[in-house]
Amino acid sequence: MAREIKNMLGGTSTGFEIDLEKLHSHESRVVSDMQEVSMNFKKFPAVVFRTFSKNGNVTYLVFRTGSISISGCKSEAHFNKSCDYIETLLKKYRA
Repeated sequence: MAREIKNMLGGTSTGFEIDLEKLHSHESRVVSDMQEVSMNFKKFPAVVFRTFSKNGNVTYLVFRTGSISISGCKSEAHFNKSCDYIETLLKKYRA
């Protein structure tokens, strides 16, 4: 039986708080088939940020505290690249 990693789950933290309203407001205006941003604080206390690429779809749950849960990565290298991407993006939304 062959084994393969199909989906990894991990987390990181920015070390600073995030302005979730600003993140949602600005990033949801980006018209792209490469990303999707949603939030509904009545149901869940985070912004759901999804990216779509040939390397696989990645979902980030971004919390006000700066904690980020990441799922959808196919390898440790993919996870590290995804962490770098979201941490760089979130610097614009420091609270």
